[in-house]
Amino acid sequence: MDQVTRPLPDGLTRALDGGLPDGPGGSRDSSVALRRSHRLALVATSALVVVAIAASAALVRLRSPAGHVYFSASAYDQSSGRCQFTAPITAASSTETVWLIAYFDDTVAAGSTYSLAITRDGAAYRSTGQLQAAQAFQCYVEQGAIGPLDPGVYRFTFSHDGKVEADGSITIR
Repeated sequence: MDQVTRPLPDGLTRALDGGLPDGPGGSRDSSVALRRSHRLALVATSALVVVAIAASAALVRLRSPAGHVYFSASAYDQSSGRCQFTAPITAASSTETVWLIAYFDDTVAAGSTYSLAITRDGAAYRSTGQLQAAQAFQCYVEQGAIGPLDPGVYRFTFSHDGKVEADGSITIR
């Protein structure tokens, strides 16, 4: 293998492939060991990067918005083109206005039915019965704010064809 050497500012020379100048005894053993440790460090770092990328991809998949009900203190911005709030909340006071969207796992076809069941502190609170979809959708947007709600933990569960499509809860203080 050809090596190119250049003078360093202090007049020393070194190989551009990571080699070091000969030591005081004229031996390059220390530079070979150092190059091996650099390679080992490079391999270990590369492996960590691959693991980090895989973990990030898994986390993104786990945090996918589909299948969840989201709440916000501000109305849904329909111009966003995404079925999520910019600042979702999981808790609010009983005096706050709360908005709701639900991102279903599957698309509800036009003409099919879906339902919403709400529990408060684990007990049945309200239910819509079967609602008919006027058009196909995957993102349900409540047009007005929900509430006012008394303090408690509320769970909103949307179902379609006997399957839970979106589920989420909010704590009202």
